[in-house]
Amino acid sequence: MLVIPGSQGISQTVDSLRSGASHQSVFTVSKRDTTLQLEDQFIIAGSDSVWLDSARLRPGKDYLLDLRNGIVTLKRGRPEFHTMDTTAPHTLVIRYEALPFKFRPRYQHREAVVKVDTVTKEGRTVSKPVRSFSVDDLFRSNLQKNGSIVRGVTVGSNRDLTLNSGLRMQMAGNISDNVEVVASLTDENTPIQPEGTTQTLQEIDKVFVEIRGTDLSATLGDFQLNLDGNEFGRLDRKVQGAKGLANYTTGLGTGDVILSGATTRGKFTTNQYQGLDGVQGPYRLSGKNGERDIVVIAGTERVYVDGEQMVRGDLNDYTIDYANAEVTFASRRLISAASRITIDFEYTDRQFTRNLLAFRSDNRLFKDKLKFGATVFREGDDQNSPIDVTLSDMDKAILHAAGSNRLMATKSGIDSVGPGKGQYVRLDTLAYSPDSMKSVSVPIYKFAPWDSLKAIYSVVFSYVGQGMGDYERAALGRYQFAGIRQGSYAPVRFLPMPQSYALADFDAGYQVTDDLNVAGEYALSNRM
Repeated sequence: MLVIPGSQGISQTVDSLRSGASHQSVFTVSKRDTTLQLEDQFIIAGSDSVWLDSARLRPGKDYLLDLRNGIVTLKRGRPEFHTMDTTAPHTLVIRYEALPFKFRPRYQHREAVVKVDTVTKEGRTVSKPVRSFSVDDLFRSNLQKNGSIVRGVTVGSNRDLTLNSGLRMQMAGNISDNVEVVASLTDENTPIQPEGTTQTLQEIDKVFVEIRGTDLSATLGDFQLNLDGNEFGRLDRKVQGAKGLANYTTGLGTGDVILSGATTRGKFTTNQYQGLDGVQGPYRLSGKNGERDIVVIAGTERVYVDGEQMVRGDLNDYTIDYANAEVTFASRRLISAASRITIDFEYTDRQFTRNLLAFRSDNRLFKDKLKFGATVFREGDDQNSPIDVTLSDMDKAILHAAGSNRLMATKSGIDSVGPGKGQYVRLDTLAYSPDSMKSVSVPIYKFAPWDSLKAIYSVVFSYVGQGMGDYERAALGRYQFAGIRQGSYAPVRFLPMPQSYALADFDAGYQVTDDLNVAGEYALSNRM
């Protein structure tokens, strides 16, 4: 449908059929119409032909054609115009060839205007922009945009004046006929974890730009990378980076490809517990190597009790404190000694930047009877990009000698800080040694911060596993000697060890009959 202003204010209906450089426009006209506007400019001379109903009009005598602007002006010399019904519509067909160019009547960045000088009262010619810049200059006007700008001042009795500012913006809409964009942008960096007391979480620091096309799409920023469709190669991570998705169709079948390169927000691990009678929690989560000083990535946990997945929320099954890595079950979900608790989650220990490369391809052939796919991904720490750790040359030598043995990647956690500055005193005592099967003299450290003369040691204890350490935790920040290899803690510091994990998975299936499907899968993995 196209509205064309005629000499007497009449409009016509246009239906354009295009094939290469040749064009055909069909107009529904009445007797009063005189001027028609084609959809194209730069008409090729001699390529035009005009038909009114079944009669061909003569160029120059029955109509005039403006080749540059694509305007057709009808003359009234032919008898068909005088005998034409004034109310019934008639068909006018115009065939032509045109160059693939289209220009506006005028282009200009600035325009000349006359302003009067307030002092001399003289008129001066100055230039100004034709119009102010707007987002619609870059994108279409149907792009929905909203956001907020925050400006603030923070003052306090024990702090200086601080200026605060923030910008949040969301966009959604089409930037072309086949391309859609969805974006959430911010210049804030808010390390606030949401509270794990509700079923749904609202992440306040998620920044991304997603572009969707007919067969291609891409995402930049924070997103959830989910690879599924097979048994061994499933992957679900919160990452920050880039992801591309492509769909294709050939004569044999269809398929799609996912390729992603990103930095993971945390490490994935699983904790398993045996419930305690009448103890709803909190159940403390630990890292892959027993680390207790971790922060759980919000929304990544999957909690199962006796194989049934639980629902987060005060009014549901459990709540979680992401900052302290603790899970507490609600009263409607009673825990007993027979309860088997399994928790999958992602956590951050702020040691190394962790990178992820992933590829997934699914292919369907012969009317979806044959399906095969492949998944390849590698997730690993970047040893050259530590976050909150600093390694000395001696630390690097210890890590090199330890290889993959984590218990060897340690250094002493005992520091002599001087009288009145420590919390532990050193004592020599006899203890039974399982190795020599007799009592031996060993130095131990006893918590005695009140002894200002002898408490000269500051000791850091690390969890090494049940039966692997000599100390047990008595209270917060307090440890006591339990016997040689009779405890879970040792006076050592673990050095951060970069780790990596790689997997390649291949799966295939064939629909033999409506009731018979044959499928198989093979996977290889490597952990370092």
